[in-house]
Amino acid sequence: MKNGDKQVTNTLTLLEAYSLLSRNECRVLRKMAEGKSNRQIARELFISKKTVENHICNIGCVLNKKGKGLVRAWIDKEQARFLHPK
Repeated sequence: MKNGDKQVTNTLTLLEAYSLLSRNECRVLRKMAEGKSNRQIARELFISKKTVENHICNIGCVLNKKGKGLVRAWIDKEQARFLHPK
């Protein structure tokens, strides 16, 4: 991890990611895991859609994933790994 930055180069586990994200980023991540749209997340957390987009961008930086689709794919993979460990 870079000093002062949250970005990492390896793939994080869900618990590792939560330890690096802000409280609000964790809230957005949980809503994403529930399959909520940006608009729904904004409404439920009483924040703007742009703020949700900024949080998703920050989450992507922490996870080293570019874009909401890759963040969602990571969430799906982590949920599957957590719910069905080998």
